[in-house]
Amino acid sequence: MRIIVVSDTHGDTQFRQVLDAYQADAIFHAGDSELDYEAKVMQGMYRIRGNNDRDVRYETELSVTLGGKTIFITHGHLYDIYNGLQRLDYRAQEVDADIVLFGHTHQLGAEKVGDILYLNPGSFTRPRGGHPATFAILDVRIDGSVKVTYRTPKGIIVHEVIFK
Repeated sequence: MRIIVVSDTHGDTQFRQVLDAYQADAIFHAGDSELDYEAKVMQGMYRIRGNNDRDVRYETELSVTLGGKTIFITHGHLYDIYNGLQRLDYRAQEVDADIVLFGHTHQLGAEKVGDILYLNPGSFTRPRGGHPATFAILDVRIDGSVKVTYRTPKGIIVHEVIFK
């Protein structure tokens, strides 16, 4: 199963063309699209509300089960993500998440804490911390491992890692 994760697109509408080229089973947007909930580029993906999204039709978090994995997505600002994963980890355990997707910091990162994989795809348009603009592709393998590939909007691989 292939999942694409993007966040912090901040009004950009071209990101969808880039993501659609990778033929994913699901696309997740971790907030701060700054687009109307009904915007064409936002259709057909799991999407949540970030601190810069004004359309209240977005949920602040979602929990979805795909391919036997429970995926929890939130923007991160409601869980004080700048100060670590602890508050987000409590919520992830409450919803029995296998994978947690979030944004807000505009910095890519992936780590496994216990049995839960936490992933921030970085920002598609406004990266911080010296990182390039990125999105993430998660390939969930039959053995349960997850290959995470970070790519730039031009398709250049920035980083790859496998979590078992």
